[in-house]
Amino acid sequence: MFGEPVMARKSRSSGGEVDAGTRRYGGWLAAVLLLAAAARGGVLVWAERQPERFDFPDSRRYLVVARHLAAGDGPMESPEVRAGTDPLYPAVLAAGLRLGWAEEDADGASLMRFGRLVNGVFGVISVALLAAFARRLFGERPALAAAAILAVDPILVYFHALVLTETCYTALLLAAFYC
Repeated sequence: MFGEPVMARKSRSSGGEVDAGTRRYGGWLAAVLLLAAAARGGVLVWAERQPERFDFPDSRRYLVVARHLAAGDGPMESPEVRAGTDPLYPAVLAAGLRLGWAEEDADGASLMRFGRLVNGVFGVISVALLAAFARRLFGERPALAAAAILAVDPILVYFHALVLTETCYTALLLAAFYC
């Protein structure tokens, strides 16, 4: 129904060269990944021009926790609220502060920008992981269809401009499924 799963067929000819079908799949996947990157890049530009549309209360909490993690205080929002949120995503944001990729500024604009960029990268990785997972289960055509849908889904693309955990965890979940 969906075509032969990739695991059930040979993708290389007897001479060790990649066959035309695999080359064609790679080209289409590259196009889908470029489309995913362009869509996420577009929403990131939109977020830069109209940041108030993408300012979510939880985002501010993650920034506070990231600043505390970067300062070595641990995952805390305040002295009264320790570990008020999961620490993984704020730790990713804190890495931006520690590595100098984001600056400590009063309104958090630099750290928000870094978070959005990280989300965009996780988003493109998610598209690639979904393609790999779907290819393993269903074959090349369904994999490309699934990846293309994920690449341009408007709600998911919009979420890449929100400094929230969802895009990071989607990529991690897809990686776990693939493994």
